[in-house]
Amino acid sequence: MSVDAHAPVRRDLTPDPRRETSPRAMTRARILDAALRIFIEEGFVGARTDAVAARAGVAHGTVFSHFPTKSDLFEAAITASVSEHRRRLDELAADRARPADDILAAQIAAIYDDLVLGDARDMLRLVLSEARRFPDVARRYRTESLAAFEATFARVIARGVGDGVFRPIAALQFPGQFAGPALSLALQTMLSGEDPGANAGFWQTWRDAHIDFVLTALRCA
Repeated sequence: MSVDAHAPVRRDLTPDPRRETSPRAMTRARILDAALRIFIEEGFVGARTDAVAARAGVAHGTVFSHFPTKSDLFEAAITASVSEHRRRLDELAADRARPADDILAAQIAAIYDDLVLGDARDMLRLVLSEARRFPDVARRYRTESLAAFEATFARVIARGVGDGVFRPIAALQFPGQFAGPALSLALQTMLSGEDPGANAGFWQTWRDAHIDFVLTALRCA
């Protein structure tokens, strides 16, 4: 199946302010966006709340009116970005106008756009580097982000089985396996320090092979 329609796009994982209505909510979203980027750039220890305020375009005290401590700000930034990523996967899964195999291909492509090429890769590095300091955040990332792959894949695959598009293979008990190659590539680029954008042909071929492998395994003969 061709996935040219899912060309790589660098996406923000923080909430879209256009989805917020009140001025306070929009200010909070700007603070979270700025905080996530500064935590990614500087780590927890190096990040300064006055730098977050400057990047968000708010007074320093405004940051603390939303988040009493830097730890609260860190946890909220990670949680918000995970929620946005999960929302996009859920929106794809909810599209009843598309066949299940097309949706599953789009979901896998979206994971590559975010986790390999986009900000989610930087966020994963941040979570791993701060896991000892913030074990609850690391557990929440596992529960709310990685588990989101499993939950949304499971919904789409179950629909595909019900529609007669997919066959009920044993691997359906572990839907998280279908995200494995994307996670593997993300970790490889993190460990090597390689910029995936510098070798787009390679990761796109990897992605297409991943999609082909999953759909070939699942589709009814």
